[in-house]
Amino acid sequence: MTITSMKIDYYDIATNVLTFSVNPQSMDDQISSNYDVKTMLYQRYHMFFGLGGLQPKQVVLTGYFFGTNKMTDYGNLASRWADTQHIHKLYFQSDRFYLGVGQNIKMTQTSSRTNFTDYVATFQTFIGILLGDSAKTTGTNGGNVPTYVTTITGTYSGSGNVVITDGYGNSTTINGASLVSYTHWRYSLVKLVNAGSNLYYTEYGYCEKSTDGNTYTQVAATHSPWPILMIDVGANVSTITITNSGTNTVTFRDGWIV
Repeated sequence: MTITSMKIDYYDIATNVLTFSVNPQSMDDQISSNYDVKTMLYQRYHMFFGLGGLQPKQVVLTGYFFGTNKMTDYGNLASRWADTQHIHKLYFQSDRFYLGVGQNIKMTQTSSRTNFTDYVATFQTFIGILLGDSAKTTGTNGGNVPTYVTTITGTYSGSGNVVITDGYGNSTTINGASLVSYTHWRYSLVKLVNAGSNLYYTEYGYCEKSTDGNTYTQVAATHSPWPILMIDVGANVSTITITNSGTNTVTFRDGWIV
């Protein structure tokens, strides 16, 4: 994968792009499955459980900044890594990014490189695939792996439960009783939720309601079996079905492995 004009941006708040003044010199980007293995004693066959999942990636960047602004450049990057109260998009190509937060970053200056500030930084992903930069509301998943619905907005029809279902059988249900007097609802792939004292956790399949389509508050939802809605490779967005809702907009991004 070619690294061109590498940058990091926010996903969950207004865009604020930070472009690396010098691209990282190396990148360690490993895919790891997270299945369990039961070894069958004295046998030539063994049992594998939980196939299909991926570990969160730990993308390790090694690079440097140089010149008059080297410490400013490093400080700007380190401040993004330290901001774990927001979701970040880490780009490796202009049209694809990882979703996650910075895990650690360290300065590794040496006496023989006085005009350089070297660093090693690890970015940890929420999701083990790259997402396309272009948000799509029509068409198909043009990537090479199944992808995720990022947001859905809809208007409530006034009766019954809102039920969202994907082509894999995953569903999210918002109880109609929770939507009385509300005209709009919204589904989000992932949100960082404040648990108090500015400590955050990830919540998937986060649902909200609104009286005007502008200001939203959280609404309880049930998920079966998983809160994440998916679109297969080459599958159309129409595989996402919604009941008891008026005008709906389903947004997704192509899914990629490299």
